[in-house]
Amino acid sequence: MRTNVVFVKPELVRDNLIIIPIMEEDSVEKASYPKPLNKAIESKDFKGSLSQTLVFYPEHNYSAKRVLYIGLGKESELDKEKLRRAYSTVAKTARALKSSSFSVLLPIIKSIDSITVAKSVTEGILLGSYSFTKYKTDKKELPPELKGITLILSSQSHITEIKRIVEKTRIVCDNVQFVRDLVNENSKDKSALTMESMAISIARRHKLRLSVLTEKEMKRLGMNLILAVNSGAQKPPRLLILSYYGNPKSKDKYAVVGKGIIFDSGGLNLKPTGYLETMKSDMAGAATALGIVKTASELRLRTNIIAVMPLCENLVGPSSYKPGDVFTAFNKKTVEITNTDAEGRLILADALSYTVSKIKPRLVIDLATLTSACMVALGRFIAGMMSNNEEYSSKLLQSGKDTNEIVWELPLSDDFKDLSKSDIADMLNSSKGKFAGAIEGGMFLKNFVDKTPWIHLDIAGPSYLSEADFNYMPKGGTGFGLRLLLDFFERV
Repeated sequence: MRTNVVFVKPELVRDNLIIIPIMEEDSVEKASYPKPLNKAIESKDFKGSLSQTLVFYPEHNYSAKRVLYIGLGKESELDKEKLRRAYSTVAKTARALKSSSFSVLLPIIKSIDSITVAKSVTEGILLGSYSFTKYKTDKKELPPELKGITLILSSQSHITEIKRIVEKTRIVCDNVQFVRDLVNENSKDKSALTMESMAISIARRHKLRLSVLTEKEMKRLGMNLILAVNSGAQKPPRLLILSYYGNPKSKDKYAVVGKGIIFDSGGLNLKPTGYLETMKSDMAGAATALGIVKTASELRLRTNIIAVMPLCENLVGPSSYKPGDVFTAFNKKTVEITNTDAEGRLILADALSYTVSKIKPRLVIDLATLTSACMVALGRFIAGMMSNNEEYSSKLLQSGKDTNEIVWELPLSDDFKDLSKSDIADMLNSSKGKFAGAIEGGMFLKNFVDKTPWIHLDIAGPSYLSEADFNYMPKGGTGFGLRLLLDFFERV
């Protein structure tokens, strides 16, 4: 749902809930504060520490029925990410108070310019307000969805730039929610065919180019790895290519290839209980690629971005592909199957080799929920990055720092090339060893990009949180990668 953002001067505020920032330094100078806040400070119940909250109800002659104080910690330690986290707490607290709209007094911070403050506050609120309640039947018991926020500006300086960045941030955050919804949706309701219908609708609405490769066309082109993975499923696969040309005069194109396993049972190497339940999320890469192109078109970025989405299911059936079988990829390399649960790299291999051969991008980035090994190495909140191009990978690292969608570079050394060595084919899809699993996946994919500059992002950890919320990243689909890559595309 689109969240409305408006701006007012302090003297014009009238709302049911107003948000006021308090820093730790402010709690010392408390004389001019309302009595409830002074009492909370004196009793040491509230000191303005980061994300600490205090709600009070003014008795009369006040511009709001309720006031929520949000602690920002020490001003000298504040940065963009701490602002996001604090204001995601605001969103959750307002939701608990059943407030569908509220006013926010933007903080004045000496070390952060007002434009960045407005952006970070807006990000925190919009990203932190998300919840997936589609299948809750008693809607009356649910906290209301956020419908709008009012930003209170202490100064009218930079007002044009602030309004511009806030609107841009709203568009980006709305599309993060779009990706989250898509990842959280039932796998039965988001087949390759329904994803195709969605892409058609987006292409029509935003006047984008869409090409669709059907199962028949994949057979003709020799995309046998995608076909092998889908062989146990009843529904047909698709390869979608959604193109946005924001700079048609330029020949430079940037491709984002998103892994789109609609549901991953593991195939004949069946996943056990404890690993199977969240596998509707194995198409997060494709969902993010779709969201990136959709967002780029809404923002009218001056960049040409192509989303390539291989979509299929990895299920068990009479025709399932089997360990020990050998298949020929689109680029004519042969692959011996040693584990049907290493399926993501197979569909990416065909999609990557098709992309570099037919689309010829300046850079190709793949987004994939590829390995649990990457989560073991980096945890739940950081993506693994592997690349054959230092210039682009350095820019992506910086985008990770600025958006706090952190990526960490892992090596792609020839010392690891024997991990995928096969006795009977060009390569294995999975080695029998237990070490360097994330790097092994990257080394496998490297065989399918030739000399094209390429970045592999293993987003298995941060794309889906199965345990609990983490600040503005919700339990379930997080939309990780969309803000990261949009920031990156504005740098290249």
